[in-house]
Amino acid sequence: MNQISEQLENLTKLFGERQFVIPEFQRPYTWTEVECGKLWDDLLLVYNKVQKDRNHASEPHFMGTIIVYPSEERADPFSSLDIQERYDVVDGQQRLTTLTLLAAAFNCKKAQKNLVAIARVLDADHNPVEDLRVLTRVLEDRPNELSEIILHPSPRDIKRVRVKKNDASRTNNFLFFWDKIDAWYREQNDQVEKLDLLIKVFLNKLGVLPIICGSQESAFRIFEVVNNRGKPLAEADIFKAKILDNLKKEQGGLSEEQKEFLRDWKAWCDEGVEDFLFKALMRVRVGQSGNTDTTDIAIRKYFLEENKECFVNPEGLINDLKRLFAIMQWERPSEINILWAILEKYPNEAWKWPAIAYLYQHGNVTETGFGLTEDDQLEFINLCRALVKYVYGKGLIESGTLNDLKSESYKQCARIFANGQPDDSLSLSDEERNKISNWIGSLGTCECYKAGFQYGAGLVMLCSYLLHSDDNSVAKFSQMIENGRVDIEHVCPKSWANADGWTKEVHEQLRNTIGNLIPLEKAINIQLSDSCFARKKNDPGRKNCKSYEDSLSPEANELAALQQEKWLPDDVRKRTALKAEVLKKFFLGEE
Repeated sequence: MNQISEQLENLTKLFGERQFVIPEFQRPYTWTEVECGKLWDDLLLVYNKVQKDRNHASEPHFMGTIIVYPSEERADPFSSLDIQERYDVVDGQQRLTTLTLLAAAFNCKKAQKNLVAIARVLDADHNPVEDLRVLTRVLEDRPNELSEIILHPSPRDIKRVRVKKNDASRTNNFLFFWDKIDAWYREQNDQVEKLDLLIKVFLNKLGVLPIICGSQESAFRIFEVVNNRGKPLAEADIFKAKILDNLKKEQGGLSEEQKEFLRDWKAWCDEGVEDFLFKALMRVRVGQSGNTDTTDIAIRKYFLEENKECFVNPEGLINDLKRLFAIMQWERPSEINILWAILEKYPNEAWKWPAIAYLYQHGNVTETGFGLTEDDQLEFINLCRALVKYVYGKGLIESGTLNDLKSESYKQCARIFANGQPDDSLSLSDEERNKISNWIGSLGTCECYKAGFQYGAGLVMLCSYLLHSDDNSVAKFSQMIENGRVDIEHVCPKSWANADGWTKEVHEQLRNTIGNLIPLEKAINIQLSDSCFARKKNDPGRKNCKSYEDSLSPEANELAALQQEKWLPDDVRKRTALKAEVLKKFFLGEE
């Protein structure tokens, strides 16, 4: 059962007879002087209100919510310590930790038992013990740092270990508060009664709304609903904690195995793929089991309930994650890179699981990275072309649902792991082929790049790939993709300019048709903007401005080589017909 306080709790009540535990799955402490400065400003704001009206009886100033659930390590009701409740923190660890730092800084300026009780547990005689009110179990989070500050808060000694300014550090933040308190106190001419009032405001007029949940699962559900600050906690963070907890431990610090895993984890986080790796691993293992059920599996349930034994000996789990990361970091050969980029433009990722299943099954990971044999590369190109044809074909004619795509995707994963290869069911029916033929026939009037049409960018890139399939063009196109964002360029500008034979009506009809669209580097696309065709081709008079001639896009290079200085409606129509021809051959011809 979840308990939400009807009233804000001031800090004396919030920390009274409670202990808060930051679980292993939480991210490290990240607040810097920026967030601490906002907390200090809030405190002074409330202080000024109270100073104007000493009988100020309003509720505490709202500082935010915390979301907690009962810790597995329950408080001992027979203990002599004042801990009646112990909670694990899902949301609020930054605020809780920082409030204890501010309490410790105040206590350095003027010792008060009420301040000590915010940061430290008390015994039956109300004397502080070594236990802290806020404990961190985050392994890479320098757990001793908070203890050193709270138990031995000497600013003079702590300043010796001050780290780089504005780094996320409890040490820095404690010293930040100490400096703020010291400067403020001097501004008040060292008036003790003003310091006493500021401390009183801190203890009684800053309020937090605690949400106490009955279980970890309900705490996560509520967190997902109410959290609108920062990056939400992901399943991967929980899995990381499980892996760390089951790796070989070392007394007093991290073991070498834990350190190595954390180095890998940092690399995955730097690339932003940690969540995806677990999702991909789930799809790999489901495929290996032969399960083709299209029912979406909750990833937390899959790893923590249905396959929790995988964390008992986590070395195999880590190796699988490393393998998948190597796949994601693979320097894909040029043609594969283009096809992958086209698939990435598709509006859902159902296509990705057979592709990853194939790479996982056939690839090799060495010290230099991931790779495929030449034969496997050719097979993988065929698979990627089949996936492009299948998902885009169905998408263009609105055939089937997302569940249909998932169904075929999961079946192909299972077949790849069972037989080494996908089967021929990854193809379009005769009825679907007829509909695609009709759709291609309407390309002359189809707006391929407009709001609501999800396949335009992928189709434009596909046409460019099909029209320029020689090795040099493929290498250049791949390099353009590798260099960064590829935009879709309107050869005749999107804005009508009443030039080159374009009436407003014709411009409206043809500007978004596929014959007027090419892939182009974002930077060049921005520079050219609404330029006329002659300038887009090559304009040596414009200093530091690139053109089609300078692009790595083979299609842009082709247009730059044209002798004509104008881009006319008939040019768009002819190019649309040319692209319709290659699309028809790709979707309907023999591959």
